[in-house]
Amino acid sequence: MRGLRRLAAVCPHASAAGLSPGQALAEARAICPELGVVDDVPEADRAALAALAAWCERFSPLAAVDP
Repeated sequence: MRGLRRLAAVCPHASAAGLSPGQALAEARAICPELGVVDDVPEADRAALAALAAWCERFSPLAAVDP
C-alpha cells in the first residue's frame, strides 16, 4: 500500500509494549501513543556501516560490510 508507514525496527521497550517490526505506524501509535519515531534512511545507514568497516580495517584486514 502506498503511504502506509510501517515500523522497520523497535527497541526493547517498544517490543515489551507489544510493538513489532512490520507493524503499521497507526496501529503502533494506538497501542503506544507516546511512541517516538525516527525515519529510516537506508542510504545513510549503508554509508555509516561502510565508514565503520573502513575504520575497523586498522585492527583486522578481514573487516567488511556484508551486503
